[in-house]
Amino acid sequence: MLDSSRDPIQFNPGPHDVRIVQGAHVYYVRAIKRGELFLGGGLAGIEGLVFAATIGVLLHLRNAKDSHWKVGVVRYRRDGSGLIRVAHKEKATSLAGAEALRERLAAKVRAGGFAPERRGTS
Repeated sequence: MLDSSRDPIQFNPGPHDVRIVQGAHVYYVRAIKRGELFLGGGLAGIEGLVFAATIGVLLHLRNAKDSHWKVGVVRYRRDGSGLIRVAHKEKATSLAGAEALRERLAAKVRAGGFAPERRGTS
């Protein structure tokens, strides 16, 4: 299991997530079912609970017939400054395709891909 206890992420890493520390950033390459969110957050209180429960039921019904996946790269600064961003995302039509895509994107992260562009360096 991933050690994310100190990460300021807004989701619980699952078995289809890869955590990579690269320079000043932490990356999660995530494979999730279509309809799930790369990042958490949203409504709070009873309104949020009712909304989440309603959406959860609808997504469950749709996902029971649908096997599509999304694979993406979530990035944030190790020092906690800045925003947590979805740096890249793609679609896959099967779990096997999502896992292969996740591994390809993880290799790209390890090679320096998806690093933020430096501003003011021309």
